Amino acid sequence: LCRLDPEMMRFTVLLELEEEEEAARRLVRECLTALCPHILNKHAQWVLQWLVIRHKVTTILINCHLLTHQYQVHINCPSWLVFNLLPFFSYKIYQTVLQNIDTTIRHETSDNTWLVGFKQTCVPTSQPGLARHTATNTSFFRFLCESSQQLAREAEIFQSLKVHKQTTFLLTTLLGGLENIRNISDEQVVLLLHVILCGLKSSNPEMSGLGCILLGYLLPKVTLKQKVLNKLCKSLLKFSKLHQSEDTLNLTLLMSRTQKPEMSKIVELVNKHQPSVNDLISRT
Repeated sequence: LCRLDPEMMRFTVLLELEEEEEAARRLVRECLTALCPHILNKHAQWVLQWLVIRHKVTTILINCHLLTHQYQVHINCPSWLVFNLLPFFSYKIYQTVLQNIDTTIRHETSDNTWLVGFKQTCVPTSQPGLARHTATNTSFFRFLCESSQQLAREAEIFQSLKVHKQTTFLLTTLLGGLENIRNISDEQVVLLLHVILCGLKSSNPEMSGLGCILLGYLLPKVTLKQKVLNKLCKSLLKFSKLHQSEDTLNLTLLMSRTQKPEMSKIVELVNKHQPSVNDLISRT
């Protein structure tokens, strides 16, 4: 597995740490994130089984095609485990894990209340079901947005982290849910803005792409306050200095057309995109 992804090398220290140690708990969460793109690989599944046995990732009866031994252990980070397995909701490993998570156990380090409603109404899991649940369940919507922010923090700290699976899942699920909402609530707007701003601040292309796409979706749907628009303009300006493209130019123009930002800030943003403007003119 380390040959497949060198990022996994830093988790070998878990062999020496006890589960009660804070460093071990933190590393287990980070290890689950790093395992996500490889979860269908048998070596990644053996690592997951070892985490279950040694570091008590979840209360689960493991019994799937590659994880054949049965263990019952206490859970430490069920929400983060499920989040990193959700991109594989059509596979048996996800179904087995979710089926055996005990939602009656309370945890000091994480809020897992969303899991109760999720297991009742969104299992078996499908893409249309995820969209409906995102649209109708505030706890799940919040969970997705807060998980996105956590993922952005980890991706910023560990530059080689692969987050394509998680960001693709977040994008399709959030957009699917938003398409099923007639009027986006103020709370949902605030949660989405946190995701968008995290994306615009991120140097990870997957996270920044997620933020830009969500911003492009949100701008024509809601009316944002001047303070929020100023913050978005400031973030877009910083982002454009490093990642200038037609996409960021289009976001600037879309904001100008659908909102009421300070025109001085829009002019500044357009001027920053002069190379992109020149390129567009040269192609017409």
